[in-house]
Amino acid sequence: MEKNLFVVAGRSGKKVVLEHLGHPCPKCKALATVQLTRTERQLILFNRRIKDTATVRYECHACDWKNRSLPETWADDKPRDRLAQSPSLFSLPTRKKHLIHPNPSLHSLPYV
Repeated sequence: MEKNLFVVAGRSGKKVVLEHLGHPCPKCKALATVQLTRTERQLILFNRRIKDTATVRYECHACDWKNRSLPETWADDKPRDRLAQSPSLFSLPTRKKHLIHPNPSLHSLPYV
């Protein structure tokens, strides 16, 4: 037996995380808890969808801090570009390659 539901008034919605990179939260100072999130909401009245809204903003999953943009500087006055400050996942340590030459005096020259 299937039940038919009649909604007089209601709200439904969902959240979709748009980026995998986490940022530090300016409010609770937790590391990697702020992510760019899209929130979709619907207003339902008498079983009809009246209004659909979608917002995109940064949200902290630890303290529920929300803002449209990340702060320009953090509390320690360092720039927010963490990629420039932290080692990248793609930058691996490199070894200097040396040119092997028949002349032993040229062995110490780095290979370019």
